[in-house]
Amino acid sequence: MEILPVCAKFFFNLIGNAIKFTQKGEISVALEFDSTDKRFVRFAIQDTGTGIPPDKQHLLFQNFVQADSSITRKYGGSGLGLTISKNLVELMGGRIWFHSEEGRGSTFFFTVPFVLADASYEPVKTPEVQAPLEPVQQKDSMISRNGRILIVDDTEDNRFLLLTYLKKLPFDVVQAENGLEAVEKVFREPFDLILMDIQMPVMDGYAATRKIREWEKQQNKKTIPIIAVSANAMAEDIQKSLDAGCTEHVTKPIKKSALLEMIQRYTI
Repeated sequence: MEILPVCAKFFFNLIGNAIKFTQKGEISVALEFDSTDKRFVRFAIQDTGTGIPPDKQHLLFQNFVQADSSITRKYGGSGLGLTISKNLVELMGGRIWFHSEEGRGSTFFFTVPFVLADASYEPVKTPEVQAPLEPVQQKDSMISRNGRILIVDDTEDNRFLLLTYLKKLPFDVVQAENGLEAVEKVFREPFDLILMDIQMPVMDGYAATRKIREWEKQQNKKTIPIIAVSANAMAEDIQKSLDAGCTEHVTKPIKKSALLEMIQRYTI
């Protein structure tokens, strides 16, 4: 994984969050070594915004959870950005944490390994990260078949995370930003697997999946595995995806191990 573009991605995500929740005051950014051995660089993004209530802070990095549901209505967003940032930081061997006081603001910190520009990158893994990454590395080596994967999601962060997972694997990855664009691509190009977001503008994932299934039937085409990738994880949400024609339903942000397992199942 290339450190600079990935690091820049969640760095700007955190700055964007700070701007979104700071109506007055200031935002500051600091950069320094995390320890005397200079193995990690620590970034700090501090704001004077709304802060996070103490009883909500433990929820912040959990999948599908936003500190306050009213935040979605006032500021927008689904609360997945911090979870995605956490996944990316840990994939690089770093960590992410925060301090916050309601009404006074928040400071988010993250560390990444310090690597010289001309040095080859060997991720430095903390014990907490190393264990779950081991089976993922084993699955990486088992995937050798070339194939074409279509990622359909209107949020750039979500597409970026999946692209990061798939970067070094032997796949031609194509992106679509909404269901209509996905349908048009499927009509023109062959795909071995589709990762389909559900809630999208223009055309949602349910409608896109139904159109693809209708077209496959009319054209006597082989059924493409379509994986619904959604922040909704209730039983009725899963059933709705299956009723629309999806092959499987997984919750986002999807873990790399789960993604590779599905690729093995449907493309090898």
